[in-house]
Amino acid sequence: MKYIPVDEFITENTIDPKTFNLFLEKNKIMLFGAKSNLVREYDIPRILESYQMFEKEYKDELERLAMIEAAKEERIKREIQIEQEKQDYANSFREFYEYDVVTVVNENHGCIDKEKMMKILSEHAREGWKLHSIYSNELGKNAIRILGFGVNSTACEDVLIFERRVEHLN
Repeated sequence: MKYIPVDEFITENTIDPKTFNLFLEKNKIMLFGAKSNLVREYDIPRILESYQMFEKEYKDELERLAMIEAAKEERIKREIQIEQEKQDYANSFREFYEYDVVTVVNENHGCIDKEKMMKILSEHAREGWKLHSIYSNELGKNAIRILGFGVNSTACEDVLIFERRVEHLN
């Protein structure tokens, strides 16, 4: 693009149709001033090429965004399908369970309270619960020294997990 200065009061962005004449010649658009000075010359193939490049980039971006959206929708459909398969698998057993968690803190010397443990097991059994699993959770170490005698034990709690069937579908 060529710029040729005209008058002082004409700026780059203003075009007064009374002052300028527009001519189309071969592959160029030419803008002439009042004194027949060439103000601007536009190369039509370059303008079209720039527009086509912009149009191609725009279309490519739209395609890319459409592909991202399609992949996102496909992923969501797959996640829904997996969740449905999990539900179907769980329902295939036709049984539903509930769970209860009970913790029993051990005695200060580190031994379990056998009577308390038996009481909890018996109460839950009467209510239809069965012991599913049990594990010990270490809370810390105890070290006490009094009059030259020491007690060194590990403080922990036993965690009991009970299970019982809630519903059986036919």
